[in-house]
Amino acid sequence: MRSLPFAAIIILIAINFALGQSPHGNNLKNDCSDCHQSTSWKIDIKKIGFDHSQTNFTLTGQHQNVDCRSCHKSLVFSEVSNNCFSCHKDIHQNTVGENCSRCHSTDAWVVKDVSLLHQSGRFPLIGVHKTADCKQCHIGFSELKFEQLDVECFTCHATEYRNTHNPNHLQAGFSVNCQECHSLNASSWSSISVNHDFFPLVGGHSLPNCFACHQQGQGFTGLSKQCYSCHQSNYQSTQNPNHTAAGFSTACESCHNVYGWQPSTFDHNQTAFPLTGKHINTQCSQCHSNGYSNTPTDCYSCHQTDYNTTTNPNHITVSFPTSCNDCHTTNGWQPATFDHDNQFFPIYSGKHKDKWNQCSDCHTVPTNYAVFRCINCHEHNKTSMDSKHQAIQGYIYESNACYSCHPAGRKEGAFNHGTSNFPLIREHITTQCSQCHVTGYSAASAICSDCHLNEFNSTTNPNHVALAISTECSSCHSPTPDWSPALFPEHNNVYPLLGAHQQVNDCNSCHNGNYSTLGQNCISCHNVDFQNANNPNHINSGFPNTCQDCHSFTAWIPSTFDHSQSVFPLTGKHITTQCSQCHSNGYNNTPTDCYSCHQNNYNNATNPNHISLSIPTTCNECHTTNGWQPASYDHNQTTFPLTGKHITTQCSQCHSNGYNNTPTDCYSCHQTDYSTTTNPNHITVSFPTSCNDCHTTNGWQPATFDHDNQFFPIYSGKHKDKWNQCSDCHTVPTNYAVFSCINCHEHNKTSMDSKHQGVQNYVYESHACLNCHPDGSHKSLIQQRINIDK
Repeated sequence: MRSLPFAAIIILIAINFALGQSPHGNNLKNDCSDCHQSTSWKIDIKKIGFDHSQTNFTLTGQHQNVDCRSCHKSLVFSEVSNNCFSCHKDIHQNTVGENCSRCHSTDAWVVKDVSLLHQSGRFPLIGVHKTADCKQCHIGFSELKFEQLDVECFTCHATEYRNTHNPNHLQAGFSVNCQECHSLNASSWSSISVNHDFFPLVGGHSLPNCFACHQQGQGFTGLSKQCYSCHQSNYQSTQNPNHTAAGFSTACESCHNVYGWQPSTFDHNQTAFPLTGKHINTQCSQCHSNGYSNTPTDCYSCHQTDYNTTTNPNHITVSFPTSCNDCHTTNGWQPATFDHDNQFFPIYSGKHKDKWNQCSDCHTVPTNYAVFRCINCHEHNKTSMDSKHQAIQGYIYESNACYSCHPAGRKEGAFNHGTSNFPLIREHITTQCSQCHVTGYSAASAICSDCHLNEFNSTTNPNHVALAISTECSSCHSPTPDWSPALFPEHNNVYPLLGAHQQVNDCNSCHNGNYSTLGQNCISCHNVDFQNANNPNHINSGFPNTCQDCHSFTAWIPSTFDHSQSVFPLTGKHITTQCSQCHSNGYNNTPTDCYSCHQNNYNNATNPNHISLSIPTTCNECHTTNGWQPASYDHNQTTFPLTGKHITTQCSQCHSNGYNNTPTDCYSCHQTDYSTTTNPNHITVSFPTSCNDCHTTNGWQPATFDHDNQFFPIYSGKHKDKWNQCSDCHTVPTNYAVFSCINCHEHNKTSMDSKHQGVQNYVYESHACLNCHPDGSHKSLIQQRINIDK
C-alpha cells in the first residue's frame, strides 16, 4: 500500500473538515494544534513528544526504531491491533498459537533459552531430553512448524519398545507406559527401576534375575502371589516330613516365611485344637498319622485303643461314653474323675450316701451302666409305693419313673404332673407315659406339636402346613381323641368374618367339608345368588361377578355403585341417565368416549353438518355433559388463535373443506383477495404472499410497508417529500423490483459524471446509485473517496 502524497493529505483533510470530520477517526480527542502547525500539516513525532506508553501498546525493543507508518497504515490510528500477528506473518503456520510473546521478545526473534521455554509447557526437558536435537521430536522443525506433540514416551519411543529383545517387550506384554520401569532423569534405557511393591522382593525373593520367576517369552503378567504356584516342586520333594504323604496344606506361609524354609513353625494355638498337657510333647505323626488335613479333634478318635483296653472299669461293658474328657484331662489318664452326684444321681451325698457297696447294687446289668434299678432295695416294694403315690399324676412303679420324679433322691420336690406346667387332663390322663417320654422323663416337652407334629403335618382338612396354621395346637383344639370340636381364632387373618358372615354358626355351611381350597372371593360361595338375581338380571346385563363392587357384607340390599370411583365419573345429564342406556351391552368393557354412545347424535347434526365438515368425533372439545347446547370451541388453545375480524367470521368460511388439517397461513384463505387487488396490483408487482407483512387481522386497510428499513428511506432523510406516487421511482408498474434513481431532480448524467470524478467503479446506473448510497446520503460517496485514496 502506497503512502498518501502531501497534496492528497491536504485535499483529504480539507474534505473532512468541510464535512466536520477528522481523518483520524472519532477516537482521537486531541486538538489539531497539539500536533500540527498552521504553516504545515507535517509533524515530527519526536519533537512533539508523543508518548506511546500512554496507549495500550508500549514501544519496547525493536519497536522503538520502527517507522510509524509500518504499523499505522491509515490516519485512523486506533484501527491498529496490538496483536503481534496483525503485523507479523505467522511463520509457524498456526502450530503454536497467536501469542508470540510466549517464546519471543521485542528485542529479537531468536529464542534465547529453549529449555526454559519447555519448562513452562507440557513436557519439561530433563535427563537426556536436555541434549536432544529439537528436530528429533519436532519433525516439522526445518519449516519452523511446531505441532503439539503427545507427551507419552511411547509416542516417540515405540521403535525402541518394539526392537528391545533383552527382554523382548512385545512378547513379555510389557506396559507401554515406559515410566513404570524407566526414569526421565536417567542417562540410558538400562537404568530401570521397577516398582515391585505389589509383591515385595525381600528375603529369598531378592533375586538378581527377573526370569527366575518370569519365564522368557511368556510375559510378566499373570503370576500368582501364592507360594505354591512357584514352589510346588519344593513342596512335593520335601521328605522331612513328606508334605505330600502327610497331606500338608499348600499354604506355605502357615509354617514358612520368605527368609528361608528353615526354621519352620506351626502355631497349634491358632487352630481349633490348642496343645496342652502331654499333647505338647507328642510327635506330630502320632496324631497326624493319616495326614494333616481333616484331623479329628475328639479324644476317642486317637484314643480308641485306650478306651477299648481299659478294665478298671471296663469302659465297653459298662457303656461308658466315648467323651473321654468327661473324666480325664490331657495331663494323663490318672487321676480320673466321674461326677456321679452332679451329673447323674447323688450317691455320695444325700439319703443314698452309704446305702450301697458296689455299683452293681443299682446297675444290675454289668455290661450296661445305662441300666439302673430303684425298686430292688430297702422300702421300694410296689404295694408300699402305690399307697404313697395315690393322687400323684403320672405315677408308675418303674425305675426310670422314680428317677424322673426324684432326680435328687429326695421326697421333697418330687415331680407331680398335677402341679407341673403340664397337668394331665382328658385324653392325656390315660395315655401311656412312654408315648410322651420316649427319650426319658426329664426332657419331655409341654408343647403340643413336639408330640403331635405328625398329626399336624398329615392333616389335610384343612392342610395345616399349606395354610401355615400355628403349630400351637391348643389355640384350636382340646385334648380329645378325634381333635374335635376345633376352633379357628385365626380366621380373620385368612378371611375376616364381617357383617352377615358373623351370624354364620355352622362352618360347614361355607366350607362344606372343604377347609383347604375354599376361595376367598364372594362368587365362590354366592354364585347361585348371582345367577338367580333378576332385579336387574346380572347375567343378561353382563354384570361382573365381583360382588363387592356393589354389595357389602351386611346384606344384598341396599346395593350401590360409586361411579365417581371409576374411570368415568357421572356429571351433567349422565347423572340421571338410566344405566341400561350406556350399559346396553353389559357392564364389562363399556367404552368411555362420547362418540361410542352418541354416534347417532354426531351423524344427525346439521348445524353444522359434522360429517360433511369432517368435524372430529371428540365431542368433548365443543360440548359438555350438560347438553349439546351451548357448544363452544376455544380457538385460543390451538395454533391459530382468533383475533380481529377472525373472531366474528363463520367457521365454515375457513373450514369449508372440513376441520382437519386447515391451513393457518393467510394466503390459503385470502388468495382471491390477493389476486384481485389493484392498488397496487399484487401479482404484477410480485408482492410476497405473506399477507401479514403489511396487513393485520383487523382489516386490509390501513396497510403498512416498512420501505425505509427494509429497502430505501423515502419517508425520512433527503428523499422525504420528494415523491408523490410509487411510480415516481418504480417506473415499471408491473414489477416493483425495478426502480430508477436517475430520472429525477439533479440526477443528470453530466452533473453526476462530474461529481464522481476519481470514484472507482462509478457508473451512471440506478442500481449502482443504491449500492454506493444505500441510505440516500452524500456521506457514502466521500467515505468511498477516502478509502480509494488510502
